[in-house]
Amino acid sequence: MCLLTPKRTRRIAEEDIHVWKIVKLTEDKKHWDGPFFDANLPFDEVSEVEPPEEEDIKTISDGRLKCERGFFHSTINYQDAKYEFSLMKLGRTGDGRVYRLTLAVIPKGSVYYIGKRFLDQDEDTAIASNKLIVYEPKDCY
Repeated sequence: MCLLTPKRTRRIAEEDIHVWKIVKLTEDKKHWDGPFFDANLPFDEVSEVEPPEEEDIKTISDGRLKCERGFFHSTINYQDAKYEFSLMKLGRTGDGRVYRLTLAVIPKGSVYYIGKRFLDQDEDTAIASNKLIVYEPKDCY
């Protein structure tokens, strides 16, 4: 996954930001991985990665920033998260893992960028952050 943004402005969360996150449950269903990485991270605790320096983030041909590795990717808007989740389930059902859409929080003080996941989106609802608290998903999502 990646986030596209025209801004090269690294933001710092001034308060907790509530988001939606697609997770892949571990076999014991007590930890989570991202859709494209395996890290065996705990639910309900702060997970953190070292964000790359701004100059190390790719700039694509039209000048936009492409935040890819070194971030947790999530979505602010439930409808966009649900759409992305439907694509994920369609494209990744062969690995035998269980995917869930769940609530998460980007904690105050986190480094983040905001932008689009898909070029046809009207609003910036995708977010890439260096810290994330993922809540254990409920079966209703």
